[in-house]
Amino acid sequence: MKNANSDNIALNLSEKELTHIRDLFSVLLPQEFKITLSESLAITSNNQKTENVLWKKIYNLCKTNNIPTDKDASDFAILPLSQPELGIQQVILEIEKNETT
Repeated sequence: MKNANSDNIALNLSEKELTHIRDLFSVLLPQEFKITLSESLAITSNNQKTENVLWKKIYNLCKTNNIPTDKDASDFAILPLSQPELGIQQVILEIEKNETT
Protein backbone atom coordinates (compact mmCIF):
# COMPACT_ATOMS: atom_id res chain seq x y z
CA MET A 1 0.00 0.00 0.00
CA LYS A 2 1.49 3.35 -1.07
CA ASN A 3 1.45 6.19 1.42
CA ALA A 4 0.05 9.35 -0.23
CA ASN A 5 2.70 11.52 1.49
CA SER A 6 5.70 9.36 0.64
CA ASP A 7 7.54 7.55 -2.11
CA ASN A 8 7.71 4.49 0.16
CA ILE A 9 5.47 1.49 -0.30
CA ALA A 10 4.66 -0.66 2.73
CA LEU A 11 5.15 -4.42 2.48
CA ASN A 12 4.31 -6.83 5.26
CA LEU A 13 6.42 -9.99 5.21
CA SER A 14 6.30 -13.20 7.15
CA GLU A 15 9.52 -14.57 8.62
CA LYS A 16 9.71 -17.15 5.82
CA GLU A 17 9.19 -14.48 3.15
CA LEU A 18 11.88 -12.22 4.59
CA THR A 19 14.26 -15.17 4.85
CA HIS A 20 13.56 -16.03 1.21
CA ILE A 21 14.33 -12.46 0.10
CA ARG A 22 17.53 -12.51 2.19
CA ASP A 23 18.53 -15.72 0.42
CA LEU A 24 17.71 -14.32 -3.03
CA PHE A 25 19.94 -11.32 -2.40
CA SER A 26 22.77 -13.63 -1.33
CA VAL A 27 22.98 -16.00 -4.32
CA LEU A 28 26.59 -15.96 -5.55
CA LEU A 29 27.65 -16.19 -9.17
CA PRO A 30 30.50 -18.35 -10.41
CA GLN A 31 33.61 -18.13 -11.22
CA GLU A 32 35.09 -16.75 -8.05
CA PHE A 33 31.85 -16.42 -6.05
CA LYS A 34 32.64 -12.80 -5.13
CA ILE A 35 29.53 -11.13 -6.54
CA THR A 36 25.88 -11.89 -6.00
CA LEU A 37 23.25 -12.19 -8.69
CA SER A 38 21.59 -9.08 -7.24
CA GLU A 39 24.84 -7.08 -7.42
CA SER A 40 25.42 -8.23 -11.00
CA LEU A 41 21.92 -7.18 -12.01
CA ALA A 42 22.43 -3.79 -10.32
CA ILE A 43 25.70 -3.24 -12.19
CA THR A 44 24.09 -4.20 -15.49
CA SER A 45 21.20 -1.77 -14.94
CA ASN A 46 23.38 0.91 -13.30
CA ASN A 47 21.42 0.58 -10.05
CA GLN A 48 24.17 -0.21 -7.53
CA LYS A 49 23.01 2.48 -5.08
CA THR A 50 19.43 1.17 -5.09
CA GLU A 51 20.63 -2.41 -4.58
CA ASN A 52 22.90 -1.39 -1.70
CA VAL A 53 20.13 0.54 0.06
CA LEU A 54 17.64 -2.28 -0.44
CA TRP A 55 20.11 -4.87 0.86
CA LYS A 56 20.75 -2.74 3.98
CA LYS A 57 17.00 -2.57 4.61
CA ILE A 58 16.66 -6.35 4.24
CA TYR A 59 19.71 -6.94 6.44
CA ASN A 60 18.48 -4.59 9.17
CA LEU A 61 14.99 -6.08 9.09
CA CYS A 62 16.50 -9.55 9.46
CA LYS A 63 18.61 -8.39 12.43
CA THR A 64 15.60 -6.74 14.08
CA ASN A 65 13.57 -9.95 13.70
CA ASN A 66 16.34 -12.37 14.77
CA ILE A 67 16.62 -13.91 11.31
CA PRO A 68 20.16 -15.23 10.78
CA THR A 69 22.53 -13.11 8.73
CA ASP A 70 26.21 -13.15 7.78
CA LYS A 71 27.95 -16.41 8.76
CA ASP A 72 24.80 -17.73 10.44
CA ALA A 73 22.76 -17.53 7.23
CA SER A 74 22.68 -20.19 4.53
CA ASP A 75 24.91 -19.73 1.50
CA PHE A 76 23.76 -20.33 -2.07
CA ALA A 77 25.54 -20.22 -5.42
CA ILE A 78 24.70 -20.79 -9.05
CA LEU A 79 26.59 -23.83 -10.32
CA PRO A 80 26.42 -25.98 -13.43
CA LEU A 81 24.69 -29.26 -12.58
CA SER A 82 25.87 -31.20 -15.60
CA GLN A 83 28.56 -30.97 -18.24
CA PRO A 84 27.44 -28.87 -21.21
CA GLU A 85 26.83 -30.68 -24.50
CA LEU A 86 29.68 -30.02 -26.94
CA GLY A 87 29.90 -30.59 -30.66
CA ILE A 88 32.16 -29.85 -33.59
CA GLN A 89 31.12 -27.35 -36.22
CA GLN A 90 33.13 -26.06 -39.15
CA VAL A 91 33.94 -22.36 -38.92
CA ILE A 92 34.96 -20.35 -41.97
CA LEU A 93 37.41 -17.62 -41.04
CA GLU A 94 37.98 -14.64 -43.29
CA ILE A 95 41.65 -13.88 -43.95
CA GLU A 96 42.54 -10.21 -44.13
CA LYS A 97 42.91 -9.06 -47.75
CA ASN A 98 46.02 -7.01 -46.93
CA GLU A 99 47.89 -10.00 -45.58
CA THR A 100 50.96 -10.92 -47.65
CA THR A 101 52.21 -14.47 -48.26
